[in-house]
Amino acid sequence: MDRDCFLLKYEYAIRQVQRALGEIAERQEEAGVHKSIAFVTSRIKTAESTAEKLKRKGKPVTIKAAEKHLNDIAGVCAVCCFQEDVYAVAHELETGGKLEILKKKDFIRKPKSSGYRSLHLIVELGTGLGGAGDRVRVEIQIRTVAMDAWARLDHELRYKKGQKDVELICRDLQKCADTIASADREMQRIRKKIRNAKFK
Repeated sequence: MDRDCFLLKYEYAIRQVQRALGEIAERQEEAGVHKSIAFVTSRIKTAESTAEKLKRKGKPVTIKAAEKHLNDIAGVCAVCCFQEDVYAVAHELETGGKLEILKKKDFIRKPKSSGYRSLHLIVELGTGLGGAGDRVRVEIQIRTVAMDAWARLDHELRYKKGQKDVELICRDLQKCADTIASADREMQRIRKKIRNAKFK
């Protein structure tokens, strides 16, 4: 029963975040402007993954500890075509008043050592259940299509047991991350050039 209530709270929170992202897309469509979000995915951490993370943090493996110490039990990923779209979506969420932003981490301007790039927002919102456990946190990841493809490869590597040549693959992924970042910047430059050409 506790596990069911736990999942219901986070499923509801994910739907609220998805609704906020959907409203951004609707406003842009009504205004007849470029839609920043290409697609949205979501997930709730598995019990196994949650337990592993709690152990790494030196915390007890309980639902209560998970809710208190983990920000990414529920995750929503908004994937955009261009890097400037990432920041536009983040700005809309930060100023929209629908979500309480607790923390912002910009791994695009300051990538992780692995090469990982994405913009993260940790948000908190009510689940409508009332009581002390009403509010939960959701991690929103906002990134480009290219960054998302890289992140999926990286995730596959890190969660595949018994993977050989891990160090070599990690080096290849780091090089690929730099190439992707360069391509994202170039795509952004070309997009601006096309947009500016319309007004000449």
